[in-house]
Amino acid sequence: MNELRVSSQEGAPGLGLWGRESSLLPWLATLQAKGISYSSARVGKKWLILVDGCDAARAQAEIATLEAEGDLWFEPPLGPALPTGAGTVAVLLGLLLMFSLTGASAGHDVALRAAWNSGEAVWTGEWYRCWTALWLHADATHLAGNLFGMAVVGCGVCQRKGDGVGWLMLFLSAGIANAWNGAWQTHLSIGASTMVFAGFGILVAAWQASGRASYGQIVAMLLALLGILGTGGARTDIGAHLCGLVCGFLIGRAFEHAEVAFDSLRQDWAALAVLGLNVVAWGAWAIMAG
Repeated sequence: MNELRVSSQEGAPGLGLWGRESSLLPWLATLQAKGISYSSARVGKKWLILVDGCDAARAQAEIATLEAEGDLWFEPPLGPALPTGAGTVAVLLGLLLMFSLTGASAGHDVALRAAWNSGEAVWTGEWYRCWTALWLHADATHLAGNLFGMAVVGCGVCQRKGDGVGWLMLFLSAGIANAWNGAWQTHLSIGASTMVFAGFGILVAAWQASGRASYGQIVAMLLALLGILGTGGARTDIGAHLCGLVCGFLIGRAFEHAEVAFDSLRQDWAALAVLGLNVVAWGAWAIMAG
């Protein structure tokens, strides 16, 4: 059970809200949406959220209301599950295969650096970098983190939209996000984390489309998610993560509004589109690098 009580930590200001990790995002989203300032920290297996004394009563009331409603707005309305698994396995195996072929050389090989995402290059015609960069990783740790994230969001998105359409949404969102990120940043980047955050954006769009969350809560939750998962480490590309979240959310909303039955034929065509997009992107890289 979650607890709402005054923090017993020495020097802690105001109210301390103790809760399970599964409660963290909806709690933070609610506080941000209501304009209540807070700080958070992990304590053992729970999270402690501290708010100022002047906001304590209002924060406690908002969280209590959220708990009484059963966090319904946060539950993804997945509906009937579609057959999934093959697409996600194929993408994960593709990432592993690419890393086995390139290894750490992705960071210094001249030809492979032509596959990195570069805003300057993308916006002068080398569009393929938006997708080739997703398949490259700097080291095994970088790859492992993204494999886990891709498995989570891949299964979540594909459960709602199917393997073909789900991965088409993910690749479209991530590619557009890389292009957008490159429009205002000049550094080179690689990795599938942009797609991971695009997947979170797509899932958040599904929650919002259910009518259980306001746009204020959605924006607050996206910011909380970015703060928790996407801003750590010197090599973290925060801009790419933010662009991924936003593009994923917008693509997700567009597909939620499309009143189309994603039957097996459309899944097959979508899967072919994903395959074709990546084959053409790597083909364009081979021509430019050769």
